[in-house]
Amino acid sequence: MDYAQIELAVLHLRPDWVLADLTICEFLEGGYSNDNYRISYKGEEFALRLPQRTQPYVDRVREKDWYARLPEAVGIRPSILDVTSGRMLSPWVEGTLLVDCWGSFCSDDLIDYLVELHTSLPDPGRNYVVQDLLDSYSSGSYSAADVRNEHRKSCHNDLNPWNIIVNETGWLTLDWEFAGKNDPIFDLVSLHQGLGCAEDQLYDLAHAYATAMNLQVRNLKKRTAEQLKNYWLREYAWAKYQLTIGNTRQEIRDQAESALSHL
Repeated sequence: MDYAQIELAVLHLRPDWVLADLTICEFLEGGYSNDNYRISYKGEEFALRLPQRTQPYVDRVREKDWYARLPEAVGIRPSILDVTSGRMLSPWVEGTLLVDCWGSFCSDDLIDYLVELHTSLPDPGRNYVVQDLLDSYSSGSYSAADVRNEHRKSCHNDLNPWNIIVNETGWLTLDWEFAGKNDPIFDLVSLHQGLGCAEDQLYDLAHAYATAMNLQVRNLKKRTAEQLKNYWLREYAWAKYQLTIGNTRQEIRDQAESALSHL
């Protein structure tokens, strides 16, 4: 997207702004379906999200309602979210992505973060069902594991170390497009896999998390294995869908190949 298109997108969100006072500071790497930029207006900085492709299973009206209720200690509330285009303007928050500073932390920090996250989230008003997601991506030939209703809690469902900012106030969680009730072990698995933690560490993390949350640990190994499968099914189906609609970035090709090998 060229500079003029970005300016038009900003004016779509803030028609009261004057272009002479607007600076496009940098393109933010990492977005697969959205282009993200750091911008400045009269010295105040913002993050700008510009969706580039349709995302099945994303409900912008529900997303906007979710952000309105998201506790400020958990994540960043956008200044503006246009539900028609999905374009979003949010206050810029300084910090370091968890993927870039994970070496400074340990497993206990991960458990503390997940416990605080899952005990702070409001009711998202919908379930996140991996099988429904697979069907929406035309990947219905795959069967996801079911989640028992008593195991469902409010979850992020795309929790990776690129979606967590670490600063002096704590860990802030970004990108809530897929918020919904799910087995919280799915969030733990997502973060464990995204950080590249040792595979033999996963169950120990799940047990520590379940103990801290006073969750039932009976059949926890089976439950963890099911969510690991669900995670890689989701990763594969999403990547294959993106490739079919022309989003052929090498990172997405790599994700499809990696997910298939795990499955």
